[in-house]
Amino acid sequence: MSFASAAAIRKSLQKPSTILVDVRTGLEAMISGKIEVEGHKTYQSSFVSSIAKEWDRDTDIIVYCASGARSAGAKGTLEGMGFKTVLNGGGYSDMKSMGF
Repeated sequence: MSFASAAAIRKSLQKPSTILVDVRTGLEAMISGKIEVEGHKTYQSSFVSSIAKEWDRDTDIIVYCASGARSAGAKGTLEGMGFKTVLNGGGYSDMKSMGF
């Protein structure tokens, strides 16, 4: 399992349409905190396929979870749905250590 680099995530976030998806449970997000980037929509759902149905397939999506494993699964799901650019940000602590 590989994670996107901080540079790749920053490049994606230059697009105002980029969406962040936290695939942890609501309790995990409440305990640890959330990644919020000004000007970008952030969704929290472990059921990514249900929330992404209406999204434009050309929209960049960054997924993250607690360790990177669930976000890897979410990345595969989104790619299977036809999304062209899906980045696995890894775990919450990975994203925080990259400055997000």
